[in-house]
Amino acid sequence: METQKLRSKFTQQLSEAKLAKEDIPKSLKFLNAEHIRLSLEYGTDIISAYIVLANCFDERIELTLLQQNNSNIVITLYWAEPTVENPYSRGEQILWQAHNEP
Repeated sequence: METQKLRSKFTQQLSEAKLAKEDIPKSLKFLNAEHIRLSLEYGTDIISAYIVLANCFDERIELTLLQQNNSNIVITLYWAEPTVENPYSRGEQILWQAHNEP
């Protein structure tokens, strides 16, 4: 709900907004995020929030919130999982998802 409030505040003028650590509202400070990027895909009802929790060498932890058509919502956790073959590989886990009937 907090990211939806942010998105409506910032993406009315822009298709994308990026909040630096010092600009993140108090309601989301508990995340201790590096930055939050909000976007709205024009011509669709797809809303996304991308929250970087850590970004240091091989430690990269991200949360994404994707909402489609005001009904399908998915929150996914991503983390760096580098290997010798693929130093940019990452793991992921869906933390929460909901499908609200219109």
